[in-house]
Amino acid sequence: MDSYWRITVEGREVGSLRNLETLECHFEDLPDFVEYLRSRNGIQSLSTYKILVGMVDEDYWDDIDDFPSKTVVLGNLNIDIDEDFQVKFLNGIQGLVCQLIDGRSLCDVLSLENATELERIAI
Repeated sequence: MDSYWRITVEGREVGSLRNLETLECHFEDLPDFVEYLRSRNGIQSLSTYKILVGMVDEDYWDDIDDFPSKTVVLGNLNIDIDEDFQVKFLNGIQGLVCQLIDGRSLCDVLSLENATELERIAI
């Protein structure tokens, strides 16, 4: 596992970097990732990203390079089904990994309506 996955960032801070083109980072939990998405205010300037939300097994990262350059990984998250939000993914997302998600249904919190370029998904 590359060391950058161990760098945890704040959603609002990263979202305020308007000229950012490439992002490889870790958000500690789903609300922080949602805060990042909201703070971007619809500006989708990232040309490449690999974003980890939560945690996954280190061995799992052996496969991450096989995923497209626009990938979000959700791992080991406890999703409160009473929360009234859905993750609307970044436009152009190509890869999605969901591992150890505790919740009634991924459809309750994930909206793939913007995922028209999704090439690979692993649940």
